[in-house]
Amino acid sequence: MDRSLLQADADRLVGIRRIGRAFADTTRVRILASLRDGERCAAHFAALLAVDPATVTRHVKVLREAGLVVTRRRARRAYISRAQPDSPLWLAMDGLAEGAPELEEDCIFLDASERADARHEDVPPIAT
Repeated sequence: MDRSLLQADADRLVGIRRIGRAFADTTRVRILASLRDGERCAAHFAALLAVDPATVTRHVKVLREAGLVVTRRRARRAYISRAQPDSPLWLAMDGLAEGAPELEEDCIFLDASERADARHEDVPPIAT
């Protein structure tokens, strides 16, 4: 078999493994599901998930390496959004996530955080 075909197959397998790794962690699934309404600030995920910003950064790195998200910086903030938002993958994920109470609460929290940010207020506490 041609070496270039073997390399292409190997590259596809690496891509599949990266996507599998991205979806294998509940925290990353929560981040992905929360991006359904568009771009989100990474700092808000730290508050939502009750983890330090470095942990969010590590999770986002895994998602970025899988080609699932893109990031951009604005001033001192990092923003995360879905890569290829019209992909059938997102339609499937949104269908599976629809109505899941924890994921709905995540989106409500993030929306409130963004509104508070816009008014320069404190981020609201997480409902437990």
